[in-house]
Amino acid sequence: MPPSDLDILQDQAKVSPYKLTEYDSPDALAKILIRVPDGSDKHEDVARISPIVKALGEERIFRVYARNPEVGDVLSGIWKEVTQ
Repeated sequence: MPPSDLDILQDQAKVSPYKLTEYDSPDALAKILIRVPDGSDKHEDVARISPIVKALGEERIFRVYARNPEVGDVLSGIWKEVTQ
């Protein structure tokens, strides 16, 4: 199957393993709240405290979807060839 005959869909997206959200946003349930270690009863988003979580940045990815396994095999072969 020549590459010009491939029926594929491609797109780009931004992905983030952890998003900082405000308390009143719809994504607030995705927050991870931890008790502040100062002995108070305050809670804070782990992304504001942890340097590890702060370091998890947003990445831009490029995705390709194949219509069937045969097209997927052709795309895999092309990928292997260009990454050698």
